[in-house]
Amino acid sequence: MSGRKGVAVSVDEVLEEAKRRALAIVEEKNPEHPAKEEAAAMVALGAIRFAMVKTEPKKQIDFRYSEALSFDGDTGPYIQYAHARAHSILRKAGMWGEPDLTQATPYERALALSLLDFEEAVLEAAEEKTPHVLAQYLLDLSAAWNAYYNAKEGGKAATPVLTAPKGLRELRLGLVLRLQETLKLGLGLLGIPAPEVM
Repeated sequence: MSGRKGVAVSVDEVLEEAKRRALAIVEEKNPEHPAKEEAAAMVALGAIRFAMVKTEPKKQIDFRYSEALSFDGDTGPYIQYAHARAHSILRKAGMWGEPDLTQATPYERALALSLLDFEEAVLEAAEEKTPHVLAQYLLDLSAAWNAYYNAKEGGKAATPVLTAPKGLRELRLGLVLRLQETLKLGLGLLGIPAPEVM
């Protein structure tokens, strides 16, 4: 699109093309997905909306389907996928008891500190009318979650959640729950769906 050149594309056309491309990605990544069309629609909407709100006001928006629909990088689907991974862990957790805060490692502390910045990001985005602040916070939180989830020590997972010792397991599940709720709320504030399965 170009306002100066008079070239325009309808929102419906962009959304339909994004859905078509998102469906191919969902089918490739999760062929057994129980609701591929619904997931593709959520990913497409998330990709488009996030691409619009992540850019600072008064800056030009550079939208490319391949970048906006990526599950890696500064995209809506990256955050949606982080949410879906957290939801998957919680779905598998079953019953859990009381956390043992004395078992917290630097990994848990770092993730907890990231979660504490949510309110400030929301307030700044609302007061300054700058949704890109919240978008950037959600990207940073998703990156912190991925760093936590994928941390390795000695070639082994440093932060297993479901197989962690009693007390630490509950502590980690509590963090995952808070993360999942925060991502869902933040995405919702930006008008972006938070799929439970991708």
